[in-house]
Amino acid sequence: MLVPNAFSLINYIGED
Repeated sequence: MLVPNAFSLINYIGED
């Protein structure tokens, strides 16, 4: 993805 997806950020952070 060229643009960062908010869902991806949430998923990455939520993977704590």
